[in-house]
Amino acid sequence: MVNAVAVQANRPLEDAHYVVARARGVAIDHRSLNRLSAQVATRGIIRIHEPEDSFFYDGTYRTLHFLLVFHALDFGLGPHPGRPSLSGVRADEDLALALSLKRAFEDGTPLWSARYLSRLPALELACILGGTGDPPMLAERVALVNQIGQRLQERHGGQVKRIVRNAESSAPRLAALLGDEFPAFRDEAAYDGRTVQFLARAQAFVTDLHRCFGGTRWGNLTGLGLLTARADHRLAQALRTGGGLSLDPRLARHLDGGGELPPGSTEEVELRACSAWAVHLIHADLAASGVPATADDVRRCLLALLPATHAVPFHRTNTTAYRS
Repeated sequence: MVNAVAVQANRPLEDAHYVVARARGVAIDHRSLNRLSAQVATRGIIRIHEPEDSFFYDGTYRTLHFLLVFHALDFGLGPHPGRPSLSGVRADEDLALALSLKRAFEDGTPLWSARYLSRLPALELACILGGTGDPPMLAERVALVNQIGQRLQERHGGQVKRIVRNAESSAPRLAALLGDEFPAFRDEAAYDGRTVQFLARAQAFVTDLHRCFGGTRWGNLTGLGLLTARADHRLAQALRTGGGLSLDPRLARHLDGGGELPPGSTEEVELRACSAWAVHLIHADLAASGVPATADDVRRCLLALLPATHAVPFHRTNTTAYRS
């Protein structure tokens, strides 16, 4: 049974709890969450032990730069009407992004160079990403990539590995450093008198870093169990469909009718925070039962449980914080 658990030292986790305790439009349905937790435990934890085929991996610092660029650009890829597509198949937009960047790395495009990133023009980035028409939110993507290159040059000798070393093998600290250093990863919002952090893509970078290097070298990180799940439209959809989240009827009608949520709005912040906290509760429940897992493992399981039909619509938000 999912029980209330103590908040441990990770800012996004603490902030999620802060929002959940005050939320008015979104709530966790603990009875349904118990059922979802049992389903996850029965199904078994989904893990990827080797670097994903879609990721560039050569065992060197270049892989760190691939992960940084990939996660910096991994937003705004949800299937919105009229939005250009990277892949032509909207369900695989994040895969298309990874494969496009992987091809660029393998072809020798110097995306591992901070100097190159700082000067990368829009047309060249569009060519790298490919797809149909201009990539979605191209101006925002170029600005964020340029800022990453500039910051790496100014403060870290052009090397991502210096940031990883500064984290001193702490997964939560590395995610926090990314949020502090780069606007691309500064995922936060104001809620009820407090600035709350999500750091969705920063924490995803940390998880993938650990996974790609098999927990060794730069991927040798502690505190992975303190990270929160990537709070995005897909996770909220899975939890709503499974009954783990209940919404105010007015909000539910708005989302189910295809209405958008402004980024940083009260409803959007509550939906993301409650999603992250719900995964945290399932994760804690599994840990109490002796099942080793991370929040990202739980997220993968919940997405795998999402039925192909009869799923509730996901929420639409035009944001650089996550894929929706």
